[in-house]
Amino acid sequence: MDYSNFLFQVGNYTWLGYMLATFLVVVLNLADKSYYFGSAVLIMSNLAMQVTEPALMRLVNDYNSLIVLVWYPVWALYAMVSVYVIYLLHVRAKLTMGFVASSMMISFAGLCTLQVVRFFDRLVFQTDLLGVVYKIGINSINIGCLFILLFPIAISLKEMLAKRLWG
Repeated sequence: MDYSNFLFQVGNYTWLGYMLATFLVVVLNLADKSYYFGSAVLIMSNLAMQVTEPALMRLVNDYNSLIVLVWYPVWALYAMVSVYVIYLLHVRAKLTMGFVASSMMISFAGLCTLQVVRFFDRLVFQTDLLGVVYKIGINSINIGCLFILLFPIAISLKEMLAKRLWG
C-alpha cells in the first residue's frame, strides 16, 4: 500500500475526528479552557480550509499558472493566523498555555513551514523535490493533531488504571 495515498485518505476524515475527540474530552469533563482554545481554533481553521479548498481548486483549474502563487500562500496564511489566534485567546484570557494548545501552535507552525518550503521548492527553485515530503508531512501533522486532542483521554485512562492496579 502506498503510504502517502493512505495518509491522504485518512487525512480527509481527520476533521471529523477532531470534532469527535473534542466532544469526548468535553463529555468526559477532561478539558480546561486552554484545551478548548486549541481545539476550537483547529476545528474552525480546518472548517475554513475545507470551505476554501473547492474555490481554490476551481481557481487553480481555470488558471493553472496560479497554483504556486496562490495555493501554498493561502494555506500558510491559515496556519499563521491560527497560531496567532491561539496565542491571542490565551493572552486575552490570561491563561497559561496547556499541552494541547501549545501542541496545536507547533503543529500549525509546522504546517506553515511545509507550505513555505514547498512554495520555494516549486516557484523559486522550480523543482518538485519535496512533493512526497509535502504530502506525507501535511497529512502526518494533521493526524498527529488528532492524537494530541485525545491526549487528555489517554492520561485519564492511565490514571484510572494506576488507581486500580496500585490502589
